[in-house]
Amino acid sequence: MNKERILEIGKKLTGQTVVHGFHAQAAEIKNLISSVAGKNNPFYEAVDKVKILAHFSTDQLNSILVTFLRSVENDLISNVSYKRKIKIEVVNDYLEQAEELLDKNEYHSAIAAFLIGASLEEFLRNWVAEQYLELENQKPSISTYAAVLRKNELLDKQDLKDITAWSGIRNDAAHGKWNLVDDKSKINVMLSGVSIFIKKYST
Repeated sequence: MNKERILEIGKKLTGQTVVHGFHAQAAEIKNLISSVAGKNNPFYEAVDKVKILAHFSTDQLNSILVTFLRSVENDLISNVSYKRKIKIEVVNDYLEQAEELLDKNEYHSAIAAFLIGASLEEFLRNWVAEQYLELENQKPSISTYAAVLRKNELLDKQDLKDITAWSGIRNDAAHGKWNLVDDKSKINVMLSGVSIFIKKYST
């Protein structure tokens, strides 16, 4: 969700507590904040602490929302924690290794494809964990992580389509389908796509 869209939604929520009621307004604000910055941030916690019986409780909710939107407008909000940023750096190191492997003729491109896929899975897994999302008894995998993120509107349809394609290439490499992953140009396209995707969701 880009900054303009966040501000548009937030401004619609501002001042609507009388219409929607305290609990509904609090839920809407928490949903917006968590979708932008996750649940582990001071704005979400502040909304959580406002009690319906407190004096000017609806005014408190609006004040938190307005302050949050101001931080978004000033580019002070990131949905990536410091801990996850470190993990993303490790993932990027793996992608660089994959690029080096693709540049060397003595290595089959399947090795790079597998490494790129593993990097993507690690990125998605850490993202799901930071958002406190549940896999609902599904087996951990690239597809499962992507589906959960899509369900929570953290990915768009095109992202999911791209991830499905990348996952297929990784699976071909993992299962020894060498003829399907011996085209270095195809794996380079995968590397470029995954790198752009990770960069897109690393701020």
